[in-house]
Amino acid sequence: MNQRSGSRWIGGSVGVLGLLLLLAWMQGWLSGERVSPGREIPAPVSAAGLKTVPAQERADPVVTGWPGTVVAKTKAVLSAQIPARVVEVTVRQGDLVKRGTVLVRLDSEESLARFKQAEAAWSGATARRKQAEATYRRMKTLIVEEVVAPQQFEAAEAAFQTAQAEEEAARRQREAAEVVLDFTTVTAPFDGRVTRREVEPGEFAAPGRPLLALDATDLFQLETPLPLAEEGALQIGQRHPVEIAGLPAMQGTIDEIIPAADPETRTVTVKVLLPRGAAVRSGLFGRLLLSGVATKGVFVPKRAVREIGQLETVRVLESGRVITRHVQTGREAGEEIEILSGLRPNEQVVVEGGA
Repeated sequence: MNQRSGSRWIGGSVGVLGLLLLLAWMQGWLSGERVSPGREIPAPVSAAGLKTVPAQERADPVVTGWPGTVVAKTKAVLSAQIPARVVEVTVRQGDLVKRGTVLVRLDSEESLARFKQAEAAWSGATARRKQAEATYRRMKTLIVEEVVAPQQFEAAEAAFQTAQAEEEAARRQREAAEVVLDFTTVTAPFDGRVTRREVEPGEFAAPGRPLLALDATDLFQLETPLPLAEEGALQIGQRHPVEIAGLPAMQGTIDEIIPAADPETRTVTVKVLLPRGAAVRSGLFGRLLLSGVATKGVFVPKRAVREIGQLETVRVLESGRVITRHVQTGREAGEEIEILSGLRPNEQVVVEGGA
């Protein structure tokens, strides 16, 4: 090692050692006490070329974010109305569908045969009713002219009434068969997104067995569990800020408060309706922001606070010189941060310039 390299090494070591000694003193390791908030660190510098702002005292409400999950306002679990074999499933999980879209087709062979049989029976009953009606009307004319016996008229009238009843019964049977035939297709009850697919072609569908789950895509809400202590301050129709991960801030409306408390968590569920058309989907994480009681605090821009190890400091312009002062920070409010101790209202805090 040459003499010049050795000199640089010694000089660098002395600089590092000096910095470590300064940090140790600031933390109280050398003096036996820590630097308490408000205590000045003796490093005054010139105030030339610095930008300062006054520390502001104001009363800001404490805002608490309560986590929740985004769910669809309207959702449905679709199942078959009749027992039948699944022939086709036309959608996959995640697909968007329109109201009336056929989602599942069931085996319709037996239902179609019964419908055709009922339709034929109805057509036959209608033809018999028309024939009986024509006979009755003719007999009604002849009885006035006393051409036929009363017994013949009464028989024609009874036959007509019987034919009417048979036609009505056949019509109802046809309608019932048509309903069963319609049940062989499962359609979307509203515009939405398929969230679950629980059936495959060839499987047997039975009433009550879920086939698909569907979420409407027009309205969503944030479901948030809240402590019982927060429930009293909320009312249906109130508007509160809502944060959804990755999206701009939005306003939500309290739509429902489920009064039954969870016995384990001692919370109630609050449903907050999100704006129509919000770019959200079920399953997203969000937070309901509720403002508490306003408390006074001293605030400065975040960029005014410097960290040296675990020590937080601000630079204060005092009597024409800049003093570095140890502070303790609190809550954040946008681009500002609260100073819990170490700074008084209206003191000039350096935000730009200097070392």
